[in-house]
Amino acid sequence: MWPKTRWETGSDHPLLKSDLDLLCAPDGTSALTVVPAPMAPSPELWTLAAHVAPALAPLPRRAPESVAAGVTAGPARAARPDPAQHWLGTAAGIRYPVLAGIPLLLSGYAHDAAGPLGVTAGSSRRELDHYSAVSLRLAADVADDQTLAGLRALATVAERSGTLLDETWVDAPYDGPAQLRCYEFLRPMVRGGTAVQIGGSGTHALKFLLAGAARAVIVSPVVGELLLADAFARALGLADRLLPVAGTGEHLPLAAGSVDVLYCGGTLHHLDTARAGRQFARVLTAGGRFAAAEPWKVPLLHAAGTRLLGKPEPVDCQPIDAARLGALRGAFGGRVDDHRHGAFTRYPALALGRAGLRLPARTLLRVMLREDALELPGSALGSSLSLTGCQAPSPLAAEVGLPHARATAGRAADSTETAGDLPAVSVSGERGQR
Repeated sequence: MWPKTRWETGSDHPLLKSDLDLLCAPDGTSALTVVPAPMAPSPELWTLAAHVAPALAPLPRRAPESVAAGVTAGPARAARPDPAQHWLGTAAGIRYPVLAGIPLLLSGYAHDAAGPLGVTAGSSRRELDHYSAVSLRLAADVADDQTLAGLRALATVAERSGTLLDETWVDAPYDGPAQLRCYEFLRPMVRGGTAVQIGGSGTHALKFLLAGAARAVIVSPVVGELLLADAFARALGLADRLLPVAGTGEHLPLAAGSVDVLYCGGTLHHLDTARAGRQFARVLTAGGRFAAAEPWKVPLLHAAGTRLLGKPEPVDCQPIDAARLGALRGAFGGRVDDHRHGAFTRYPALALGRAGLRLPARTLLRVMLREDALELPGSALGSSLSLTGCQAPSPLAAEVGLPHARATAGRAADSTETAGDLPAVSVSGERGQR
């Protein structure tokens, strides 16, 4: 049986009002409440339910007692059972299913009272299928997963030493310096805040929870990734603080001004950066921060490297380039800084890795960090990119007593954490480097 989720009754995972306050419809403005199911759920929803069934058994489908009193029965439905546990809807009558505890806030699953609206999702089917298949295989049996073992080790590091989001927490084998720069930039805002990971299987969101975030959200259009994130969270005892949500970076289903920290780990280059930038600006609090560790498209070198080494995954995405970075900056509106890494080490390390000769992750990280520190001529040709951006703080909001603004200002002022030198911990499982 699927274990109970926050959408079920029970003391372990109650339906929290704060979760609904955090969510919104993909239009970015419409609030959501629990509503009756439509008369005819879409065939796509049935297909998805069947797709995840091998990894998970059916969940109970009764509505949570805490919200059921305000939900009317609605029109009579066909005898075939509803594949969704619950439905969330807007004031305009648009409804979205909750499947396996995951709100499916994607246009492709939008319904009205009668049935599906027939909106095309717009995501690459090839990419979704690839990442879903990989994640569902892992979600079916996470007990011995090396990623889970790494997360448990980080929990011990955090508890015993208090050392947070330093070199020990880096898991990107070929983009370690970019990830570390992002973590160090986000770290002052994590404790006590709301952290969001865009895409992937939730390892960064879980690390933010281990580092003291009050709650975290993983947003991905790949339901398999969300199920894997939930499996990791349950094994770590963090399921009540992690909210998996099916959505996209271009249509973030999160309320405006609700997020303190937002991170993309090798996923921003899958997105329309202009649309994503507008969404990041909308959901971040005043003073909130976002960061991204991404592949950078070096002219000629990327084409040559792809021809020689091939792509590690059967997907059609392209690294960030100058035009896409400019589109992100223009749409975000706040300050966005960028830094390139690995001009002389990343492609050779990738080539060795493809040949089965992988350097220890900690060794490679320190070699690449040394390269960064030397600032050699040609460093701008680095194929690994770190982006850091922030929303301008709002002193007025903090002064007049808005609680979230006060908390955000307090975290931003407290940025004196120091890095330790602890044994390396490997946490893998996110989308691969390109």
